Formats: sequence, structure tokens, C-alpha cells
Amino acid sequence: MTTAIIFIVSFFSALAVYGGVYAVERTEAKKSMPFAAGLFLAYLASLAIPAELAWLLNAFVLAGAVGLGVFISRFLTARVNIATFCIVASVVDYLSFSGGLTAMITEKFQSGESNLLYHLAISFPLDGVFRPLVGMGDLTVMGALFAALLRLKYSLAVAFLPPTVGLMLAVVFALIYGSIFALPFICGATLVFLAFRKNTKPKKK
Repeated sequence: MTTAIIFIVSFFSALAVYGGVYAVERTEAKKSMPFAAGLFLAYLASLAIPAELAWLLNAFVLAGAVGLGVFISRFLTARVNIATFCIVASVVDYLSFSGGLTAMITEKFQSGESNLLYHLAISFPLDGVFRPLVGMGDLTVMGALFAALLRLKYSLAVAFLPPTVGLMLAVVFALIYGSIFALPFICGATLVFLAFRKNTKPKKK
């Protein structure tokens, strides 16, 4: 049952970010960036909310991931930019997880010194205790990739699949080996997709 919950929460977190990104991308260009900035500012304001309100914090984590992801995507205007971003994000995530900032935050959370992780991840009750399941950093990168792929004129389903498949693979490895960095999987799946799938022709207006 726990395994199923983790998969479901991870998938619907990705779907929520995708829906948010799509909604922002559908607005006029001159309005989309202020909208994205507003979402991220709302997330920053939520840092004042106590960690005990984890359900509420989840909504702000999603909003922050959408806002920041859309902003980052503005620099991902070509396939080579996306590929470079994927490589850099994967390396940074690996280093952060292997003794860097992520490792430090996780260690303090596990020892009970800090509840900051509730502000940086989607949490869900497992065995009666809220546990962080999907990091905001992972969702932010996914949001950026979703927006970039949509802007390259891939269909709604196609733009959603590569990063999400990567996240699901990361969940599988995490369940087998314990907590693990997700971005190498998310970005790796996207890189494989870009290598074998050309973008579609621009849609006619």
C-alpha cells in the first residue's frame, strides 16, 4: 500500500505542475511572467507557515515549482539549451545529494533538528506521519522542461511524458535502494527523448 501511495503522490505531483505550467503558458506572453513571479512569491511567503500545516504547504510547493520552472524555461529556447540544462541540473543534484545542501537538509530533518524539508517537498502521511516524498527542486526542473517542450510544439501528452517517466524511474530506484537523487533520471529520460524525437512543425495559427 505504501509503495502505491508513493507512486500516486509522485505522479499527481508531476501532473499538478504540468497543469500549472500549461495554464501559465496559455496566458498572453506579457502576462505569463508576472503570473509566474506571483506564484513564486506566494511560495516564499509560505515559508512563514508552520511545518505542522504540511497539507497547506504542499499547495505552495507546487505553486513555487510552477512559477520558478516557467521562469527558467524562458532560457530553454532550443534543444541544445534544454540538453545543457539537463546535464548541469543532474550534476548539481548528484553533488547536492552526495554531501551537499540536500544531504545537509535531509540529515537535519531526520535528526529532528529542522522541519525545513516540509517547505521544500511534497509530503504525504505514511504510517500516520507526514513524510517528504517529492522535492521541490525536482518539480521545478520538471516544470521548466514541461514548458520548454510545450514551446517546441510537442503535443500535450508528449511534452508530459519524458520528465514524468524519469520521475517514476527515480521512485522505483528509491524504493529499492532508499532515498536517491531524482534529477539524473528526470533529465536523463528527457535527453533520451530529445535524442530520438525531433520537434514537430509549428502549429498553424
